[in-house]
Amino acid sequence: MSAVRMLVVGSCTGRKSVTCDRMLTMDDFRDPGRLRAREAELAACRVPAWRLYAGLQHTSMMNGVNIIRKRFGRESVAVAIVSAGYGLVAEDQLLVPYEATFNEMGRREALAWSRHLGIARDVRAAAKGFPLVVFLVGARYLDALEPPVIPQAGQRFIFLAGSGKEGAVGSPGVTVVRSGPEEATTCGSPVIAVKGRMFELFARGLAHEGEALWDRLIADDSPATFMRAVNTGSKSLGSESMEGMPTRSASNRVT
Repeated sequence: MSAVRMLVVGSCTGRKSVTCDRMLTMDDFRDPGRLRAREAELAACRVPAWRLYAGLQHTSMMNGVNIIRKRFGRESVAVAIVSAGYGLVAEDQLLVPYEATFNEMGRREALAWSRHLGIARDVRAAAKGFPLVVFLVGARYLDALEPPVIPQAGQRFIFLAGSGKEGAVGSPGVTVVRSGPEEATTCGSPVIAVKGRMFELFARGLAHEGEALWDRLIADDSPATFMRAVNTGSKSLGSESMEGMPTRSASNRVT
C-alpha cells in the first residue's frame, strides 16, 4: 500500500459545467426552508461537486488529483471544496448549480458567513489523519478558513498563496508556496488559475519521482521540495509534447 495520502482543499468557481434557469443564489442559502424547496425544484440539475465546477483552477486541480490516483491509487488523495453557498463539500457530494462567491463579499461579511457555514470547523475535521494537506484557495477564501489553520503533530500543510499571505497562515508544520503572476508566467497559466496549474504540475512530478519525493516533501518546511516536483512535472510535460512532434528529415533541414 502506498504511503502517499493527502487531502486537497480547493474552492468553488463561478463557471459551472451545468446550468439551469434560476440557479440558487445567496438569498436561497440564507433561508433553510427556501433552500430545501429550491433544491427540490432543481433536482434534475444535481451533479457531484467535482463535476459541477468548470473553472480552470478546479479542472487543473482535478487533473492533478487523477494523475496522483493513477500512480498511487484512489485512496492516495481526498478532495474537499470550499463553497460560498454550501460550506465545505466532499468531491462526491451532490449539488445543484448556484451563484455565490466569497470574492464578492468584504472580509467581514465573508468571515461571518463562513462561521455560519462552519467552514473552519469542517476543514479542521476533514484534515485529521492526513500527513499532507494542500490548500488551493484564493485570498478571500483563505479568510473564510479563519487562519491560522494549525496542523497536528506529524502533519504538513502546504498553502499556495499570493505574496503577503505568509503571515496569515505561517506556523510550525506549514509551508507557504508562492503562487502569483511570476509563477503564472513560468507555468503558462492565467493568474486566476495558477494554483490549480501548479498543483497539476506537482502531481506529475510526484508521480514521476515516487515515494522518495513524498518522504522529502513531508520533512521539508521550505517550498523547495514542492517546487522541485512542479519543475519535474513541467519538464515531463515538455518531453511528452516533444515526443508527439514529427521528426524533421535531413532533406528538410533549414541551414
